[in-house]
Amino acid sequence: MPATSNPPNDTNTTLQNIKDTIAVYQAERGWDKLDPRDLAISITIEAAELMEHYQWENSDTTSDDHKQGIADELADILTYCIEFALATGIDISSAFHSKLERVKQKYPTTLFHPGHLNAEAYRNIKKAYRSDEPSASNE
Repeated sequence: MPATSNPPNDTNTTLQNIKDTIAVYQAERGWDKLDPRDLAISITIEAAELMEHYQWENSDTTSDDHKQGIADELADILTYCIEFALATGIDISSAFHSKLERVKQKYPTTLFHPGHLNAEAYRNIKKAYRSDEPSASNE
């Protein structure tokens, strides 16, 4: 009897495992040369589909059916994000950590911490940021 393996989960799957799986999936279908513009549009479309699960929602959003639906949409978003990274040569881990360091500087814990909502400081930082940058693409 063959040994059974644990199903993939966040504990036993690396980002590289996911990237490799997606790269194989794309190559098998001839989708490994997708246009980054099309992938960016697809990310937005899938994000909108995730939002639909919450639109006008007053019922229990913790049901198994609801969780499966939002998990499917999240998986679609993640897949397109990784396909976008593969198409553009972006190292996701490097991009994430670099951005996180900039965001930590932008929103210091001296102003933003649990139990302290500082909406005015947030608006001031955003306003200053937008006036200093030629584009808001660094948010």
